Amino acid sequence: MKFVENDVLQIENVTKTIKGKSIIKGIDFKIKAGEIFGFLGPNGAGKSTTLRMIVGLSKPTTGRITICGHSIRNNYISAMQHVGCIIENPDLYDYISGYKNLEMLAAMSKGVHHDDIMETVVNVGMENRIYDKVSTYSLGMKQRLGLAQALMHHPELLVLDEPMNGLDPQGIYMFRTLIKRLAEKEQIAVLISSHLISEVQLLCDRVAIINDGLIIKDMPIHELIPSSEISWEIVELEKGQAFLASRFNIAALIVDGRLKAVVDLKELASINAALIAAGFELKTVSSAHQSLESLFLGLTGHQKIM
Repeated sequence: MKFVENDVLQIENVTKTIKGKSIIKGIDFKIKAGEIFGFLGPNGAGKSTTLRMIVGLSKPTTGRITICGHSIRNNYISAMQHVGCIIENPDLYDYISGYKNLEMLAAMSKGVHHDDIMETVVNVGMENRIYDKVSTYSLGMKQRLGLAQALMHHPELLVLDEPMNGLDPQGIYMFRTLIKRLAEKEQIAVLISSHLISEVQLLCDRVAIINDGLIIKDMPIHELIPSSEISWEIVELEKGQAFLASRFNIAALIVDGRLKAVVDLKELASINAALIAAGFELKTVSSAHQSLESLFLGLTGHQKIM
């Protein structure tokens, strides 16, 4: 994978072995300035392990993680100075104000002053409630305050793990709008992991899907979903399912008496011809507009996302 100067995060052939078990099996991806990058994977795929390595909570077994040109293995402190993160719900003190929460954290950060705090407070839309006690905040407001914590030292990389957990539809919309604005205005590279696949599709510029410790897709959203969910009405469903798997590596599902799978439309004609040549009685073939969710489920065999 070729890396360029504006790649804020670079993951190069990273592996992770825990107690003799290979969890991450050599992955590569990159995120550039101003890009919102979605990271999806089913339970046990290695997604959380990868995020922990990026934010310095775990070390890669082999490979290289670089943030703004700094290797986290060789220059950890310099690398982490460029990172802000929210791992699920932010840690906040309810009995003091939002401002005091930020002020306490700023005291532990180099070069973060009142003006930096207030600039970030305005950016996340909290200026009218920042001096109220956190105990009076809604979940959405707490997420905004957590985002302010992650942003007030002006990081180049923002890592968000399940940031929309528990938010209502209005809160999710506001959060999505805020992240898009920050990425565009501040040119922050954003890495976001979420089980809300439809929101990832609306929010992200690019998506990587990890399964069994390997990146199986890494493409811009507009290129990732040019294909469709194809439905074949076919005699001998189980045999057809096995044929598609062995001949084309297609993980088709049997749903309502049909075979269904995500297929690049450019390949559909040759797939249909192969089915007919193999003696399958093909009654109908139909396609439906594909979503990121259907792509994810097709690629991972309906495994649950974490």
